[in-house]
Amino acid sequence: IYMDRYYTSPTVINDLQKVGVGVCGAVKLNRLKLEKKMEENIIKMKTGTWESKFFYTDNILLSIWSDSKLVLVISNINTNKCIQKERFERKNKIKIPKNVISQINNNNKIPKINVDIPVAISEYSNYMRGVDLLDQMMSYYSICHRSVKWYMRIAYHMFEIAFVNSIVIFESLRAIQNSKKIEHEKFRIEVIKGLVNEYKNNNQLPSTEDVSKKNFFKKISNCNIEG
Repeated sequence: IYMDRYYTSPTVINDLQKVGVGVCGAVKLNRLKLEKKMEENIIKMKTGTWESKFFYTDNILLSIWSDSKLVLVISNINTNKCIQKERFERKNKIKIPKNVISQINNNNKIPKINVDIPVAISEYSNYMRGVDLLDQMMSYYSICHRSVKWYMRIAYHMFEIAFVNSIVIFESLRAIQNSKKIEHEKFRIEVIKGLVNEYKNNNQLPSTEDVSKKNFFKKISNCNIEG
């Protein structure tokens, strides 16, 4: 399981390890409950040096990587090894370490450099990328309605996920058919127009009873997806 730092803690990893579940996740420093001296040493690490540090405690590996900010990941499925990844050089901001191999292109510029990154952090980034991208796309044109009713918040979140999934599918089909690209905002507007027109043509408008708590879950359980 790869999880966000909101859920990750040594206690959670230990509990899942007891039932045979492997876990890798970003973690907040204050959840690690490290010794004060060790915590201070981590805080003092300079950002942007691409330095890696590893600590073992209770069969849990803590990987620390100094990128543009400190990245902390704990795992019970990885080892203290590094792999090389390409990173963009931040000119005039970060001094390139001596052990970094620079890649020079034909224009004698250095757009990217190879740096060592802990395997645990690399795998976390790869497997969590889809979740982060989903959250990013949902934030562009999110539904701004607020409600004290918890089930309506679930409904809004499901609508957001449906919108993002639909535009991802649309873009994949568009690429195959070589059709014209449509902006995210315009795509949402077209979908909304289509839903509104369907109600207009059928002379049906949703009533307050249709969105009640009881009927909401009844409609969700009975819905059929076509296409």
